[in-house]
Amino acid sequence: MLEIGQIKSQSGLGGASDPRLAKAAKDFEAMLLSELLKMTTDESQSDGDLNVGGQSYEDLRNEAVARAISANGGIGIGRMLLRHLGG
Repeated sequence: MLEIGQIKSQSGLGGASDPRLAKAAKDFEAMLLSELLKMTTDESQSDGDLNVGGQSYEDLRNEAVARAISANGGIGIGRMLLRHLGG
């Protein structure tokens, strides 16, 4: 099994100051938040009245909200990931 240091050296990513690593951490947090929002939306709309277009709209809304949350500090997952991977 690879250690964190080996993964960092193989990926070509630097420490916490590497902007690619920071972006990846934010993007990961946004993706995770989007999935969490999707789960809550799916449960609250379990009546099945949503058509395909409405579902696409909900997915886009969830993604936009998740990216906005992540871009404004998030819930700490991105920072924790960045701190762990950045050394």
